[in-house]
Amino acid sequence: MATAAAWSSGLAAGIVLQSASNGECRVKYIIVRTPNGEAPVVFPRTFLHRYVASLFAPMEVTAAGFVTMAEGRVHCYGKSAGLRLPSRPEFDSALVNAGLDGARDFPWTEPPAEPPAEP
Repeated sequence: MATAAAWSSGLAAGIVLQSASNGECRVKYIIVRTPNGEAPVVFPRTFLHRYVASLFAPMEVTAAGFVTMAEGRVHCYGKSAGLRLPSRPEFDSALVNAGLDGARDFPWTEPPAEPPAEP
């Protein structure tokens, strides 16, 4: 399940940074319990928390809410009415920020220096 966490972190970096460029950050998140610990999944506000949680079944969702960005860091808040789960602002913010910081190491967050050669 580390792959799912890595994928969500890479996806989160693109969504959050892209959204923050216009001064607004309109994203939601869930925290899923994986065999390797809890991992954040950040997604567009148009998706339902309940739908995204179903994509990670049977993993347990431990928290859910909304994300805002200020001073280059994300802050989690609120709750998911559909999942009936609150956010854990300090803990969840730390998880999401750690995921975004780690996302810089994934190859899909930076374009290759040169396009691959044609065979």
